[in-house]
Amino acid sequence: MEDVLEALRQQHKHLIEMLRHMNEENQAKLNKILVSVGVEEEELREEISTQEKWFKQLAFQSAKIYGEEHELTKHYKEVYSLETGKKWDS
Repeated sequence: MEDVLEALRQQHKHLIEMLRHMNEENQAKLNKILVSVGVEEEELREEISTQEKWFKQLAFQSAKIYGEEHELTKHYKEVYSLETGKKWDS
């Protein structure tokens, strides 16, 4: 049973990594389009910062409700790291 859970965790990590990569590609394309139509680069940075704060807030709230070692908290910390490219630093 533990092997099955580990296999699912690995598959989940792989899928998140694929989605992150696709997100990066799409973000780069979107940035080019937005800049070409006049959206300032600073506005884009602010949006990215807001998204990072949102991911971090999910992890903090989960830790507050369920505790640091809960699977959901670990998941949100992992998603934060994958989505932002930054190491979790509670």
